[in-house]
Amino acid sequence: MTRLGVDYSTSRPGATALKAAGYTFACRYLAAGSKKNAKKALTKTEADGLRAAGIDVVSNWEIVEAAALKGRAQGVADAKAAVAKHNACGGPPGRPIYFSVDFDIPDFAPASKDPRAKLGAVAPYFDGILSVLGPARTGAYGGYWAISRLFDAKLIRWGWQAYAWSSAGSGPRPNTVTVKLRGKSYWFDTRAQLRQIQNGIAVNGADCDKDEAVAADFGQWGFVPKKEEEPEVAFMDDENAAKLAWRIDALFSGSETIRGGAEKGQPVVTVRLLNQIKAGQTTPTPVQVDAASVAGALAGNEDFLRALARAVNDDAAERLSG
Repeated sequence: MTRLGVDYSTSRPGATALKAAGYTFACRYLAAGSKKNAKKALTKTEADGLRAAGIDVVSNWEIVEAAALKGRAQGVADAKAAVAKHNACGGPPGRPIYFSVDFDIPDFAPASKDPRAKLGAVAPYFDGILSVLGPARTGAYGGYWAISRLFDAKLIRWGWQAYAWSSAGSGPRPNTVTVKLRGKSYWFDTRAQLRQIQNGIAVNGADCDKDEAVAADFGQWGFVPKKEEEPEVAFMDDENAAKLAWRIDALFSGSETIRGGAEKGQPVVTVRLLNQIKAGQTTPTPVQVDAASVAGALAGNEDFLRALARAVNDDAAERLSG
């Protein structure tokens, strides 16, 4: 199931208006870029207001459009600044940050098949980011070729792809889907969790871009992984319960072979008991299954557990073959 959200810079649509319009998340700039664009940057007050209204926040870093061409040192500096601002705004530790490649990236090595070579200086820029954030938190925003090559080069784990610079070409490509937007065809990398699908929409008078989340976890601050469903519990009928108890007692007694009936509650004679009788060590009195002893053995005896598993598996195989 997809979700719709927005991104915006100096405009502020407000959490209430976003929610009323059906948007559930906002991708926000952590950096202003310049004093002129001071309102562009996310603040803790804004982040708190969005989250209180049920609007998820996604972190993005962009100082200037071409910062990604400035190499590794710039990547290190941007990553450190981005983490500091993410934390200051209340971003949870461990959540990813998308770094912008906000231009139509050329193919820097047309004769090469190496995605790193094709990325040019953008590759070392993301090397720098990775050295600070690690793979689990490193994402990128950009057009099709930037996102696709960054994934191919294993430089990002998170992708936010713009429809800009993503016009569909000819022929099929791996990890690619063709999407029609407003009558035109675009390529989107299927590994990207977010898609920017329209620019220049108005929400409460604010200029925004429309985004679509195509994964449950797209880097939003409030993501909570789904708990694994509890396995169904199979209940045994009386006859099978008796047979299992029968086997457990035999195993607990030190043998996988038992003598006795299969009715629930019927006395069970084990091989160990028979051997004791032969040796004159005890009187020939059948024993009942001792639940407390079995529970104790199950709790701490690895040999017992292995033997039990083997016996139950053998029994299942016998039933299936029959």
